[in-house]
Amino acid sequence: MDIIKSGLNKITLILLILLFAIGNQVSAQNKDEYSPYKKDHSPQKRFNIGIGAGIDYGGAGGRLTFRPTDQLGIFGAAGYNMLHFAWNVGLDWRFFPDKKVTLCTGAMYGYNGVINKKDAEEYDKTYYGPSVKVGIELNSSNRPGSYFNLEILYPFRSKEFHDTWEEIKADPDVEVLQDPLPITFSLGYHFRF
Repeated sequence: MDIIKSGLNKITLILLILLFAIGNQVSAQNKDEYSPYKKDHSPQKRFNIGIGAGIDYGGAGGRLTFRPTDQLGIFGAAGYNMLHFAWNVGLDWRFFPDKKVTLCTGAMYGYNGVINKKDAEEYDKTYYGPSVKVGIELNSSNRPGSYFNLEILYPFRSKEFHDTWEEIKADPDVEVLQDPLPITFSLGYHFRF
C-alpha cells in the first residue's frame, strides 16, 4: 500500500510540473495582448459565474468570482456532490491575465472529500478542509471575459476522512474497488456578467 501511495505522490508531482510547463510554454508562444477586462473596468463587469464539475464547484455546481484586479479572484462555489449540498470559498491568481491561455493557481476551504457507499450508508459523509489548485484558463476571443477552466486540485483531507476510509477497507461486508486518488480534477465554463 505504501508503494502505491508513493507512486501516486510521484505521479501527482509530475502532473503539476507538466501543467506548469505547458501553461508557461503556451503563454510564451501567445504574443498578442488580450485582456477580458481591458475595455471595461467597471466593478459590475468584474464578476463572472461558472458552471462545472469538481470540488471547486461543490461537486457539480456553480462558482461566482469577483476580480478586484485582472490577476486576483475571490470566489464562492456551491453544488451537489452526489450525497449532499457542498460549498467552497477561496482565492485564485492568474499569472498571464493578458493572454488567451492563462496559467492560474489558488487555494480554498470547503468541500474536499465525500464518502458515498451504496452498500454501506453508515459511512456516508461529506468532508471539509483546505485544498490547493493549479490549472489553465482558455479565454474566449469572441466573448471577452468568458473562459474554459481546467484544474488539478490537491485536497488536504482530514484524519477523520482517512480513518473512515480505513474502516471501510477493513469492513468485510463492503466492497472497495479503489482508494481515493490523492488529486482531483475540475472542468468549468465561466462567463462575465
